[in-house]
Amino acid sequence: MGSNLPSRSPYRHPTYDDTPGDEDADVVMPLSSLFLDELREDDTTTVYSYYSTWSTNYTMSNLVGPGRLLGNFYSRAGRSLEKRLRRVVNRAAIKEYKDAVGVLQSANFYATFDSDDPNEHEKACKALLTCARPRLLRRSYGLLSIGHQNSNLHSEACLSNIRKSVTSPPCSRGSA
Repeated sequence: MGSNLPSRSPYRHPTYDDTPGDEDADVVMPLSSLFLDELREDDTTTVYSYYSTWSTNYTMSNLVGPGRLLGNFYSRAGRSLEKRLRRVVNRAAIKEYKDAVGVLQSANFYATFDSDDPNEHEKACKALLTCARPRLLRRSYGLLSIGHQNSNLHSEACLSNIRKSVTSPPCSRGSA
C-alpha cells in the first residue's frame, strides 16, 4: 500500500535500533495505513508519551505540605479504625461461639428438638451452625486455628452433635 512511499510527515521515523524514550516523545511508529498517515500529517494531532498520561494532581508522599499531612492523618485514622473494628467483630464472634458451645454442652440440648416451639429449634440450629462455621472455614480456606487452643475440641464436639442430630431426626426420637 503506502508503506513503500516516502512519508510526508514532519515526524522522524525511528529505525529498528532506535528506542523511543523521554527525549523522543514526539516520535510516531510507522504504520502502513493511509488513514494513520493522514492523521500524522495533521497539525492538530497530539502525541502522548507514557509520562504525559499521569495526573497533575498526583502527590508524592515525601512532599511537604497540607496534602501530605492530611493524607498521613487519614491513613493512620483509617488503620486505627480498621484495627478497632476488627477487634469488635472478633470479640462478638468469640462471644457468639462461646454461647453456642454453652448451649450444645447443656444437658437439655436434644430436648429442644423434642419441643413443639419453633423458636427452640431455631436456637439449636443456630448453635449448631455457629459451631460448625470455624471448622468449615478452616477446611475451605486452609486457615489455621488462631487464638484458643481448645477451639478445635469445641468444633469436634459441635460436629459430633451435628452428626448425631442428622442421624436421629427429632420426629423419630419423639415417637420412640
